[in-house]
Amino acid sequence: MTFSETAENGQNGGLFLGLNNGEQNKDFSRYIEKGALEILLEVENYAEHPTQILNVRMESPAGHSMTYSLPEGFADNSQQSYTIPLNKLFTKADGQIDHVVLQNIEKALVIQPQPISDKHNLRNMSYKVGEVKLIWDYTPEA
Repeated sequence: MTFSETAENGQNGGLFLGLNNGEQNKDFSRYIEKGALEILLEVENYAEHPTQILNVRMESPAGHSMTYSLPEGFADNSQQSYTIPLNKLFTKADGQIDHVVLQNIEKALVIQPQPISDKHNLRNMSYKVGEVKLIWDYTPEA
């Protein structure tokens, strides 16, 4: 799936992948210890985005997970995979797990360019999402 940004100066855009209409929100709490979100992504054009950083999170009606920033220039003109452990998305600054959001996921993937100022726009920025996986038993490479 290719997504092209069209936002004007100072406006932010993004891609949201949610549940089917009528489907109940999902509870990911049993996967917090070993679960991960894996994304296959290619950025065809960062255009005028000043930081070339994409942010990833999940959302629920009660709020959203912590925002995870991919490395600057990630997947620039090359298809790359990135894995984010779920505990990094749902552990708040105080070290506590945000169970309210974790138990009511409505949008399993939100990708947004890092917010911009009025001096910049997202026109012509485009990226492809090839695959999105929830891994239930993730072990990081050593």
